[in-house]
Amino acid sequence: MKWTFEQKMAWIKAYKAGGTVPKPEDFRNSQKRWHDKIRNWIHVLEEFGEDGPKHLGTGAFKAGEKLAAVLRVEGGESLAAVGHSLGMPCPSSVLAWVRAYREKGADGLESRPKGRKEHAQEEARIPGAGRIGEAQAGELHAGPRERLLKKLEGLGGAGGAKPRQKCEAILQTKKEFPEARLSELLSVAGLPKSTHSYEARRRDFDAKNSGLIGEIKEVFDPSK
Repeated sequence: MKWTFEQKMAWIKAYKAGGTVPKPEDFRNSQKRWHDKIRNWIHVLEEFGEDGPKHLGTGAFKAGEKLAAVLRVEGGESLAAVGHSLGMPCPSSVLAWVRAYREKGADGLESRPKGRKEHAQEEARIPGAGRIGEAQAGELHAGPRERLLKKLEGLGGAGGAKPRQKCEAILQTKKEFPEARLSELLSVAGLPKSTHSYEARRRDFDAKNSGLIGEIKEVFDPSK
């Protein structure tokens, strides 16, 4: 549900005037929840002052801003806290960004042009989403290339594996073939360098804290 800034301001003014604001047809929750949403918009305007209207607009964020928000969530901040800091009455957009990032990495945060895309154009835009040929692999030797592709195949292919799985497969292949260039492995896997760096840091963190993580799981599993 996307409403214009003008629509939101009209509803806010009507609510402040003391009258009941009928919920729009595309709002499927209760009248009470509708008034809760309007009160959230009012809170955003009060907290962000002159920048409030920007947050009540279309909410268009650049890919870099989305990535920064996602990394905050992955670092331990709550969805509500991150969304609130961005002036969002509801953190649902942040949740959608997190899901897109976990599925497709930083590429999943790029704005998509409206309308249907040709299949060939989509494959060209996402490295590794379709069949990976010699040109895409660059100068990568057949050994590491084939080994990496085999690892990815077991994870659903370059277009189906999650960023963390791709990172793990790349690190394993790099360990087996130290001469392989990281940039070429990333090209084969269709994984952005920034996403690989982030996932590698997460991997190191988990390794350093494996003992503590194990203790937490021992306590959590029986009790939930």
